[in-house]
Amino acid sequence: IIELINSGYKVFDTSIQAMRPVKFSDIAVLLRKKLGLTSVVADVFTSYGIPVYSESKGGFFTSPEISTILSFIKVIDNPYQDVALMSVMRSPIYSFTDKDISLLRLHYKWTDLFTACKMFSKCDCSDDVLLALQKKIKTFLARIDELRTLSGMLSVYELIWILVNENDFYNRLSLFENGENGQANIR
Repeated sequence: IIELINSGYKVFDTSIQAMRPVKFSDIAVLLRKKLGLTSVVADVFTSYGIPVYSESKGGFFTSPEISTILSFIKVIDNPYQDVALMSVMRSPIYSFTDKDISLLRLHYKWTDLFTACKMFSKCDCSDDVLLALQKKIKTFLARIDELRTLSGMLSVYELIWILVNENDFYNRLSLFENGENGQANIR
């Protein structure tokens, strides 16, 4: 596969009605499930830097990038879902740290996460660390509110497009292990 990519082999692209160099996304390897080699082949491809998608690796909907987008959609629908909200907060889109979440929960541990965020955004903070976190939470809550409003006016496709492009999420995926796979999943 690598030799084929590096050779400049040309394929016909129907979308542009012209020949172009072959890309990884043009290639598929099909295996019988009975062989049980899917994860082995996927690991070998990954070790050679070849982007791979494999059902045996958890499937499309369990990939981190798709899971984040699905969590975001859940939060837009109902921000009182702690697991989905935590997933969005910890995602590369907003990058809340363990320390951020711990400080938030330290102050408001007896309520759901969304209510804790709202309360923290209105608290009287005097410490610089808490003020920085408060600002981050206010920005986060404002964006969630905007997206919840937009969700009533946009198609699901348009909303997902906004989420994918939010804070350069699509490009940030390239920084992670198997980033090309993540970007391919988002496309």
